[in-house]
Amino acid sequence: MLVLLFGASGVGKSSLANLLVERHSWIPVISWITRPERADELFKVSISDRSFEELARRGKLWSNVEQNGFRYGLLTSEVREAIDDPHRLFVLDYGLAFWRRYFANEASLAVYVAAGSDATLRARLDRSGRIDRLEGALKDQAELEAWCQENRAVVRVVNEDDALERTADEIGAAAKRWVSQAA
Repeated sequence: MLVLLFGASGVGKSSLANLLVERHSWIPVISWITRPERADELFKVSISDRSFEELARRGKLWSNVEQNGFRYGLLTSEVREAIDDPHRLFVLDYGLAFWRRYFANEASLAVYVAAGSDATLRARLDRSGRIDRLEGALKDQAELEAWCQENRAVVRVVNEDDALERTADEIGAAAKRWVSQAA
């Protein structure tokens, strides 16, 4: 079963995915990217533009998107396994705009990860050296709040400072409910 984590830049999606994999034995879906990897990203693998293009040319990519001048893709085989396997939980940090294109009609649990406040989001982006993303992150968070209100099937969690484990536990509990309802 595939669990997709959505949220603005800086809300802790990568940290939550890492914790779900380490603590709950979830399986990560790897994102193949043409930008350099960040230290906190364990499930994104940087490859050359040429290698990415070869994956696309051979029809191996489930998704093929460009964002901020870089390309991001998921392998069809990994995504299909995650969607089709009813016994294991897979996690993927993914963007809402691309969810509409690639996952809207697929069986997956959407989890919206929100920051506790705009100030929390600002502080996190500042600490990570990505304060230049604040305007976009605030816009994304407002869009995600509206989307969450419109889509009752979405699980909303708030990742407060110093509450990463509690938030991961909340996502784990939601996934267990979802799996039991799907069975």
